[in-house]
Amino acid sequence: MMIQRHLVMVAVLMSLLVAGAVSGDTAAGVPEQLADLQNSVNNISAPDQSNVRFTPPVSVDHLDDVACEVVNVTSVNQQVQVDQLTFNGSVAVTITLDLLPGRASGVGDIPPAGLTAPRWCRFIVVNGTRTAIRAAIVIRVLGTSTRTTLAAE
Repeated sequence: MMIQRHLVMVAVLMSLLVAGAVSGDTAAGVPEQLADLQNSVNNISAPDQSNVRFTPPVSVDHLDDVACEVVNVTSVNQQVQVDQLTFNGSVAVTITLDLLPGRASGVGDIPPAGLTAPRWCRFIVVNGTRTAIRAAIVIRVLGTSTRTTLAAE
């Protein structure tokens, strides 16, 4: 085990010497590289710090009732903007909800006749992060009990 550590240390030192021979100085650029690396790490934000969730797009037509549904999973009130988006990213319908803890709500729309195009939902937690909600797009075929539900991420 000790021999392996020494071999690793020798390999690291050799790579530094080779890099130094190429650049003319074994330590040249190391502080800058470390600073660049630290800046890169500092700029990484955890995905749960975002305040937005999206559903995947779902193809719908005028026989479908499309709903964007959201539930507050925290112990405090949450204000959530719910947008139903069309195939080109424009907002078909929007609402801002004040959700009590544990409560759910949403917004629905029936696409115009002749339209067969994707819809998806965007959920923006106005006063918190996306971890405060769970959400989904729900497609119901009018006149039937057929339904499709896809979770937001």
